Amino acid sequence: MLSLVSSGRDAVADLSLAISTSSDPVKGILQGIKGLLEDAYPKYIAAMNDVGTCCAIGLSVPQADALEGTYEALRTRASLKPIRDELLSLVDRLGSYCPLCGIEQASTLDHYVPKSAFPEFAIFHFNLIPCCSRCNQFKGKTSYGTVEDNLFIHPYFHALDAYELLKAVLLQRSGTFYVEFRLDRPEGVPDLLFEKIENQVNRIRLLQRILGPAGTELASHAQNCELFAASGGTAMVVESCIRQADYWKGAAGTNHWRTALYKAMSLSEDFCSGGFLSFVPKYDADSNGLISYGS
Repeated sequence: MLSLVSSGRDAVADLSLAISTSSDPVKGILQGIKGLLEDAYPKYIAAMNDVGTCCAIGLSVPQADALEGTYEALRTRASLKPIRDELLSLVDRLGSYCPLCGIEQASTLDHYVPKSAFPEFAIFHFNLIPCCSRCNQFKGKTSYGTVEDNLFIHPYFHALDAYELLKAVLLQRSGTFYVEFRLDRPEGVPDLLFEKIENQVNRIRLLQRILGPAGTELASHAQNCELFAASGGTAMVVESCIRQADYWKGAAGTNHWRTALYKAMSLSEDFCSGGFLSFVPKYDADSNGLISYGS
């Protein structure tokens, strides 16, 4: 649930480049619909704050095929590859993580509205969202305008950092700590926006998928906490968690799972006052063998 800053590309210039580097008959087909596409682009931008208001312009099968082939050329045509590369680079500030899940590397481009239904936006940069292949598959070819199937956050248009939506809490079981996440609805979140958020979280199985990475992150930082405690006690452990939460909030946003995790760690008195030791391995000095975890 992370926001992206648009590349600021010139969509008309991209379209003109795609046409000029195509061969007939595709070149002629694209030239014939160039005006239609140029008119459709600003309507897309105007529609993105409302679900179901973006209507297809009704292209023919040959026209749709020409645009779909042009999208595929973003990977193969030397003159167009920089467009794809620039769009994928938008996640660099997130550590190259997918803006939908924040777990896996963003290696594909997802069409926010599917090119099968809206071929006119097949190469429109605002419609191309860098994401991981798993989220791309979970999202699938949704039917835009169908409330149950197509409510997704648009990373270029929906700024979510004003809302703390993803919450985490540390719990104890069998002598150690584990983390649970939940989706929260803060005051002020509009109904339609929260519908999009809730649908996306469920469709990509976010709350389930982040548990494994969060457990690994928790255990890793817990072992560092022994050093922090030795130098500054509980206060230093709390401060180390707050610093990490602030770092991830600045790097990836309020609703990255690491931001939520480290905030939960900083708020857990039991964890910060020594509970972290349940993750710290203890070694037998004589045999150099691992014998237990904890104090």
